[in-house]
Amino acid sequence: GAQHGMTAIYGAIIVAGLFTFIVAPFFSRLIRLFPPVVTGTIITLIGINLMPVAINWMGGGVGNPEFGSYTNIGLGFLTFLIVVFVYKFAKGFLSNLSVLIGLIAGTAIAFAMG
Repeated sequence: GAQHGMTAIYGAIIVAGLFTFIVAPFFSRLIRLFPPVVTGTIITLIGINLMPVAINWMGGGVGNPEFGSYTNIGLGFLTFLIVVFVYKFAKGFLSNLSVLIGLIAGTAIAFAMG
């Protein structure tokens, strides 16, 4: 995105959407070949590989003069705590939306903080 701009990002999203639309009917037949231990391992590895990105974003973003400030890190932890709290104490569908609710709440708090 940084080199090619937003048009490249939009183009990639369109191509990914078309690919997903084409592959979706076949995926339902393939899913039975992957037991829960395989899919769980893959999802865990993806999460572990994304941890450095999350830490950089929590610090305020690479190149930010305030990178690693207590405000940025505190906001990141507060957002994380909101996600955990909603997941733990909300019931049903709201519990499934815990990440989305946490992101919206964290964004609103960051907006209010300036």
